[in-house]
Amino acid sequence: MQTLGLVFGGRSAEHAVSVVSANSLLNGFKSGKFRIVPLHITVSGDWLTPAESLAFIHPENHARLYIPGIEPSGLIDFLKTGIDVFFPLLHGTFGEDGTIQGFFEMLGKPYTGAGVLGSSAAMDKDITKIILASGNIPVVPWISFYDYEWEKNKESILNEAEKKFRFPVFVKPANAGSSIGISKVTEISLLGPAVTEALKYDQKVIIEAGLPVREIEISVLGNIEAKASLPGEIFPGAEFYDYEDKYITGKSTFKIPADLSEDLIRIIRDYAIRAFKLLNLEGMARIDFFIDRQTGQIYLNEINTIPGFTPISMYPKMWEASGLSYSELLETLISLAQHRFQKRNQISSHFTIKISG
Repeated sequence: MQTLGLVFGGRSAEHAVSVVSANSLLNGFKSGKFRIVPLHITVSGDWLTPAESLAFIHPENHARLYIPGIEPSGLIDFLKTGIDVFFPLLHGTFGEDGTIQGFFEMLGKPYTGAGVLGSSAAMDKDITKIILASGNIPVVPWISFYDYEWEKNKESILNEAEKKFRFPVFVKPANAGSSIGISKVTEISLLGPAVTEALKYDQKVIIEAGLPVREIEISVLGNIEAKASLPGEIFPGAEFYDYEDKYITGKSTFKIPADLSEDLIRIIRDYAIRAFKLLNLEGMARIDFFIDRQTGQIYLNEINTIPGFTPISMYPKMWEASGLSYSELLETLISLAQHRFQKRNQISSHFTIKISG
């Protein structure tokens, strides 16, 4: 039986969401091929031992858990030798941005989800848009700036936004997820406070056009060569699909599959798979689209490389609607991680220079 390291929590504003996702995985994973080691990372970044991590999870069946008696001083050695494959469920910064993926690479261990490059590129909304636009995938018009630029050129940025966009607009941290730090701004006088709020969560901010849209999501699965699920549609219970609506009130509703024509489904699936390849993604991604209600224009909004696995999360629900059960999805993700690891190990890392004479 293989040992699966379930890494959750993390140094992120999405820490609590990660814990919910971890509990959902423990309760929904029916495979008898793996014993699961819980590994909780605190908000301050401390790694807890499996025994300490038990305080944060509440599995319905403890039989799937493996809790080795490890002292904190021996945890790194255990990660190197005692884990066969890692399953990170770390949402947001230090989880989806390539940092934990780099750590797994240094350990020389397979892990689920995108690699270092894909994770970091998809995490930054500004970089994502630049890459997608270069591949002729339509994105919502935007501007971006750093905190130091805001401090020095606040008025010019406000003027640029006022000239480029009609209100409302959305102000977002460039590197954050779960709608944390996002504001819908209806007039220019409210733009400054919204930027200040976004800067609490990142050093870079984007301002996007606020469009009258339908919100469509789709799940992608694979290693570069990927397949897409049936799409789903979100009907927000709040003014927009914010953090509270996603994880607390649950007032939003959804429809899977979305009520779209076959042509629209084909186009959205094509954009999703192309985006997955452009950004060098692997394993999984939930890709969010907008369809303008007035023009019919499709926009790729953003990409989540470690989507939520909570009971109301769209990523597993769209695969269930496409014929892949929750447990089968988890097994597929682990298999993809191991296959990628094997392929990369076949690539030579040695080069010998022959010196003649």
